Amino acid sequence: RMFTTPHFISGNFKSPAVFLSNEEYGRALDCLVKACTDIMITNPRGEILLGKRKVYPHPDWWIIGGRMRPGETVTDSAMRLLHRELHFTPKGKQSDRFSTVANYTYCFDMRNEAPQENGNADLVTIVCLQLSQEEAESISYFDANEYEKLRWTKPEHIMQDKISTRQKENNLIDSQQ
Repeated sequence: RMFTTPHFISGNFKSPAVFLSNEEYGRALDCLVKACTDIMITNPRGEILLGKRKVYPHPDWWIIGGRMRPGETVTDSAMRLLHRELHFTPKGKQSDRFSTVANYTYCFDMRNEAPQENGNADLVTIVCLQLSQEEAESISYFDANEYEKLRWTKPEHIMQDKISTRQKENNLIDSQQ
């Protein structure tokens, strides 16, 4: 069941828009939970767009997304990330296009920033964006610094791929398969 994520602002909040150096950001990741927005982009065939990530914390197939900025709504964050990572802007009224699917916490054992082995913890809001066929076909760009490639995948294949990968990692695959 999908829902919206409320956004509350107290008083006259203004984002300080501070950019941390890599060292400062690494220290921040050691003591804070980072908020992220991930976007489950679907096409009319029911497939989900995945990107093959090159970087930690998850160098594998994943949905498009990234960290939120102070003061952003989930929709604002999703729109910024779509533009940054795919050079894509959905048509129509943006607030009507995104539905919150779930909120998750992740703890990763590795991260992109030094010291990498310290990992990081994320609080992630996953939103769904259903595209028209025309919109889906228009996506061809991806941030080559972060992704190797994109692919449309049926949901049942995502789960099977993850199970197979996890079994291989743990040597749980029956030798007869």
